[in-house]
Amino acid sequence: MPDMDIRPYTHADLPVMLDFVGRCNAAYPVGDTAHPGDIAHHLSNALRGADPGPYLLVATRGSEVVGLIQFYPHKGEIEMLMHPALRGGDDERALLRVAVAARDRLMQSLGKTAPAVIDLFSGDVYRGALLAEFGFVPDPAPRMAVTMRDLAAPNPAPALPDGFSIRSAAGVHEAGLLAAVHSAAFGSNWTPEKYRLVMETPGFVIDHERVVVAPDGTFAAFLVYWLDSISKIGLFEPVGCAEAYQRRGLVKALMYDTLELMRTAGMTRACVKHELDNPASTAAYASVGFVRVADYTTWTLPA
Repeated sequence: MPDMDIRPYTHADLPVMLDFVGRCNAAYPVGDTAHPGDIAHHLSNALRGADPGPYLLVATRGSEVVGLIQFYPHKGEIEMLMHPALRGGDDERALLRVAVAARDRLMQSLGKTAPAVIDLFSGDVYRGALLAEFGFVPDPAPRMAVTMRDLAAPNPAPALPDGFSIRSAAGVHEAGLLAAVHSAAFGSNWTPEKYRLVMETPGFVIDHERVVVAPDGTFAAFLVYWLDSISKIGLFEPVGCAEAYQRRGLVKALMYDTLELMRTAGMTRACVKHELDNPASTAAYASVGFVRVADYTTWTLPA
């Protein structure tokens, strides 16, 4: 069998890459893989217009995609996806070896120092054994929950306070309003220019960013949703509400409204992941019917 060819991603790879991730998403246990929306979110939101080549590597054998590697250099994180038929063997071992070495080179080029970390799905015995073989050590408790919700039945109508409304983002001319609500929700440093780059990234669907509009026209809450026509799973990533508008049910209403869009688009389930140290997120998603189905634990490679 020929060796894998592992090379930097280009945007010409996007359709084949999203198809590969969708097929993995359908074949793996629930939650035990990336969603195509995770890839598009990484390219758009995390990279903010940076050249994606150093941060996303594509593994091929012949004309077939068999794996991928993503890097989040601000925290030294590796994400790695392997074709289901190649799990637990020499190919996955080779992919991890390349991932660790490439991450270290990238961090050095950026002048950053941080240990390599990988989040591991709670049921992934193959990857767990491999990480232990390489010297990775797990945290004592999970970091992130995977929650799912069935979409068989129609969703409740959204209930909003008087004067508030829900709609999709209208275009890149609203980058300033979106930058403001993202920053107000997460304490981040979005600017209109940076968020315009997100909206212009291949794979980002502008009208899949949905907002709650306050009576004065500002955006009070937002979410981005992603569809996977192969696994029939819809993903929310990210979801947020400006601090000044929290505890008014805005996110709940926005999610109900978007869950119905997912259902009418043919999705059978919806997924959202959240940090376990954020009880507000846990309660908010549970109130919309999401149930915790799996966890992710961080494994660290000591320096």
